[in-house]
Amino acid sequence: YRRLKIKDEDYPGLVRGIGTVHGIVWLGLDEQTLRRIDEFEASCYRRISGVVIDDAGAELLAEFFVVKESDRSILEEADWDPQEFESSGLSHFLKSYAGFKS
Repeated sequence: YRRLKIKDEDYPGLVRGIGTVHGIVWLGLDEQTLRRIDEFEASCYRRISGVVIDDAGAELLAEFFVVKESDRSILEEADWDPQEFESSGLSHFLKSYAGFKS
């Protein structure tokens, strides 16, 4: 998978491709929490299941959000940079989504 920039947004979009995506796997989420996450994510994403590899090299079955093929036009052909996000996009993102309620 690859994590690409989304046009005019601070957050990324995950797509199938050659690359490595580092992230966080949250374990033990209940159905209510998953529903809340589903409501939070934009309609351009769909939740799928797949295998991820943890820092110890173990495979875990996880769920993650990918950009739907029908919405690929929202993406730039540039990798999303987490360090750039932290320095210039995180503050805006947090202000935009503060207080999200389901």
